[in-house]
Amino acid sequence: MASRDRPVEGFYSALNAVSSADADIMEPKNKRVNRRRTAGTYWEVERLVERRERSGAIEYLVLWKGYQAYEASWEPEDFILPRCIELYWRPRPDLSLVCENIVCFRIAVERHLKSQSRLPVRIFLRGDVFRFLLAGKGFLGRAGCFLKKMTFLSIISPWVGFMG
Repeated sequence: MASRDRPVEGFYSALNAVSSADADIMEPKNKRVNRRRTAGTYWEVERLVERRERSGAIEYLVLWKGYQAYEASWEPEDFILPRCIELYWRPRPDLSLVCENIVCFRIAVERHLKSQSRLPVRIFLRGDVFRFLLAGKGFLGRAGCFLKKMTFLSIISPWVGFMG
């Protein structure tokens, strides 16, 4: 009987890190190249989702207006208008999006506090709403940015009246 192949160490963490935005599902490999080579043609950006640095070059994950999220693509910083990059760093999301994300945040925190579990909790917020609410707050540590308990109260309190 043949033995089962065991996945290499780190297999599951690598699998967990895979994003549908990085996958080229049912798309020709040269679609991105065609987008750049077309002279005078521009695509409207809905928003910049993420930023990364590859080989010393900065790239942004661009969500294109009218396209699905899995069709987002990584584009070099040089190909993106400065106004889009400014809105990435200083976003101004709609009030309804901010309220919706705060409600999800409160529900997740309250559910975790009521449970007996001591496992870490993961709360998913849109990146632009997260940057809008937490810009300049907290302090940096080795493992990332840390926030104090009072920071969360100061974030949620001003929005309570809007959420009714």
